[in-house]
Order: sequence, then structure tokens, then C-alpha cells
Amino acid sequence: MYASLPSVSGGRFTAVAARPGHDVWAVGSRLVNGVEAPLVVHGQGGRFQLLPTPAIAQPSSFTAVTARSATDVWAVGVRQGDYGPHPLIEHWNGTAWTVVPAAEDPDVDGNPLYGVAALSATNVWAVGGRAKDFAHPLVEHWDGHTWRLVAVPDLPSGVADDTALHAVTARSASDIWAVGGGGLILHWDGHAWKAVPAHLPAFDPGSGLALAAVVAHGPRDAWAVGYTAQGTASRTLTAHWDGIRWTAVPGPNPGSSSNALVGVSTTSTGRTIAVGWRSDGGTLAPLIARTGG
Repeated sequence: MYASLPSVSGGRFTAVAARPGHDVWAVGSRLVNGVEAPLVVHGQGGRFQLLPTPAIAQPSSFTAVTARSATDVWAVGVRQGDYGPHPLIEHWNGTAWTVVPAAEDPDVDGNPLYGVAALSATNVWAVGGRAKDFAHPLVEHWDGHTWRLVAVPDLPSGVADDTALHAVTARSASDIWAVGGGGLILHWDGHAWKAVPAHLPAFDPGSGLALAAVVAHGPRDAWAVGYTAQGTASRTLTAHWDGIRWTAVPGPNPGSSSNALVGVSTTSTGRTIAVGWRSDGGTLAPLIARTGG
């Protein structure tokens, strides 16, 4: 089943958020006068419309969106600068999208944002990467007035060089997970971010390993998905939190050359569904995996 969408030149979606009552928000990027610009499409009751966003001179795009209510929606992403990517944060108040100043680390070359989660109007989290020689974790918090950088712990030994955070999910003010490159998993307990060890496949410096998405259904039930890569080949990566530890769980790898999971969600009945792609060396095809819960 396909929805009829507004005509968008050079557009692509990168994230979606849905609320009860068929209230859907999809974000990404499109071309405006030949320049990449943020894209927002809102669906209500099966009808979709393109919403205007503030004009930004530099190439920009959205990478994530969270919708807490019809008048409280956040989208984050990247605004390209002369010397690297800057964070982009915009807010919908029920009438219009506005740019909200993001916090930046001035000592690095870039601060792109890749994930966002909202608990309330005064408690919103965004994650991404602080780029210098390599990408390191970046966490920002909205307190209802200002976005501020939040300290992350020193990373454990053996973690890959690229440890940008790709996704965040929030169950409560004291139970928030963020995941990223190198299989990095961080947890917020209401007071501080802490690195949580994960029993994931071993990797060497010439390979890649990343967790791309995370979802928590309860204090003892969370899933993170991603991929491991060696050269042009990749395999899915799935891990489960049981309240005590994160453990790798065998995932599907139907593609002979490439398999990856990049999104995950949990239903009200407890079933977890992950999406991504597979390849036999040629055309990419969709990949969907689910738990038996």
C-alpha cells in the first residue's frame, strides 16, 4: 500500500514518527533551487502535505524526528558549513517550523545530529557526533529554554575510532539509551551517561561495526540493530538488553554480499520489528526482521 505524497523535487525521507490518530511526520531533504534543504511532510487522516521550513543558506537536511503532540514536534539534522557540518534543530509549535539554536563544541570540525527523543516539553535529547580526527559521541539536552551539551564518559578501551551516536530512545527521565559507531551503547540513569558493555562480535581495525537504531519496550527489554562490515560485505547486527546485560542475537542475513538493519520499533504487544536492506552483489532489496513475541 502506498500513500499519495506531494510532488517534491529531488526529495528523500530519512526518518518518520507517528502518533495516535493517524498523525504522521516524515523528514529528510529535497532540492530547492539546486540546494539541499530540509524536507517535512505531515500526514493526518491519510492526507499528506508538504510543510514549509525556514530558509537556510547552506545545504541542510533532517536525519531524525520525534512527535510528542500535535504542537510539539522536533526535527534534527545537519547544516553544512565552510569547515564541516553543524547541528540543525527545528521545532513545530502547531503552526510553523522555527530554527532553534543548537549547542556546539567549538573545538571540533563538526557537530552533526542523527537522533532525537522527547519525553516532555522540557526534556528532549539529541545525539550525534563531534568530528575532529575521528567522530566521537555528542549529546545535547533541551530543558524548555536552551539546548546544552551534556558530558559523556570516557570510552572503554577497544571501541572503534568512529563512535558517533546514531540513535536515542527514551522510556523515562531515568531510562534513556543511545547507540552508535563501534557498537557503542550509552545509558542515562537520570544523573549521568554511562557506557554499557555489550557482548558483540569482535572486529578488527579494517572492519566496520555500528549500531544504527535502538528501541526500549521495558526496563528489561530493549533492542539495538545495525551491521558489521568487512570491505564491501556486511552482516546484520542485533543485540538485546535483558535488564542485566546486552547480548548479541543471531539475525537474518539472506543477502549473499550485503545485509544491514538500520531501523527498529516495538509494537504494543511486545513484538520487535527491524528494517534494513540486503544484496546479492547487485540491486538492493528491503530486509525486514521480527522477533517472535
